[in-house]
Amino acid sequence: MISDSYRDYVEQLIKTNRGEYPYYVAHTCTYWSVTNSSALPSIKVYLSKEPITATSLYSYVCPSNTLVYNIVGANGSSNYHNARVTTTTFSGSLNIDSYEFVYSNAEAKTNSITLQPDLLASTNVQQSHFDSAVLILLVVLLASVVVKLIRR
Repeated sequence: MISDSYRDYVEQLIKTNRGEYPYYVAHTCTYWSVTNSSALPSIKVYLSKEPITATSLYSYVCPSNTLVYNIVGANGSSNYHNARVTTTTFSGSLNIDSYEFVYSNAEAKTNSITLQPDLLASTNVQQSHFDSAVLILLVVLLASVVVKLIRR
């Protein structure tokens, strides 16, 4: 599972780029039988200007020029002094291992495909509840003003 610190970083990365790159897939990177994975990414985030399509729970099609953030989260060592975050571009089929944690706002190719969770969905729901509460308060306030005007 993605730790809170990774989640916060990835969420801010997605929000920061959302204007130009509204579509994303983010996933953990697990390395089996690798003795030194400190230089390998812990998380990858794919950002796209055009919709990313989910063809299954762990398979996606990324449009051309999809921006990829490679985030190295391991502790530094005397042998590793490179950048913690690097970017590349990618296009084509993206197949993620089923043991990885994935977050995405990709569009499903068909209605029968189960989608991974969207990191930003909870903030949208909270904003919606806040907007609803404000609207109700405004209606109550307006109604009380109208009732007072009618009684005069």
